[in-house]
Amino acid sequence: MTKIDERKNIIITLKSMCGERKKGIDKRIQFIKGLSILNLIIAIICSGIIIATIILEPLGLGYFKWEMMGLLTILNINFVLPLPKFFFEFKLLNLHNKISDKKDFIGIEKLNAELKTIVNQLNKDVKYNMFYLPLILVILISGIVQVTSKIQTLTGIT
Repeated sequence: MTKIDERKNIIITLKSMCGERKKGIDKRIQFIKGLSILNLIIAIICSGIIIATIILEPLGLGYFKWEMMGLLTILNINFVLPLPKFFFEFKLLNLHNKISDKKDFIGIEKLNAELKTIVNQLNKDVKYNMFYLPLILVILISGIVQVTSKIQTLTGIT
């Protein structure tokens, strides 16, 4: 087995966030590209609504109430957080296709070791789950504070 083949095998060990790895490299590239574009579009729309609400609500021009933005914020976070992994997976799969006809060269062992380290880090989903929990807890606590303060205002309890 050549070092280029070893490099391709390292790339194939990357766990996909998008389901099966048996679909083939080209189909995975197309699927990841489409899913990334869809996630990016939805994240931009959600962010635009949130920013517009933040800017327009104090002026009394907003269509959305800030109290109802918690769910949209969580939705936006869910679409933004996987984008870096989609990008890295897309770049690695493209690299797999580009090196198919290449020959071994000096220093490839070191590059393979670095690539293996990167792929192992990307395969650890714990890092991404660690982002979700604190963000969702902060949003949940903020939402509870907003709801309870609104209920206290409506009932006259101070």
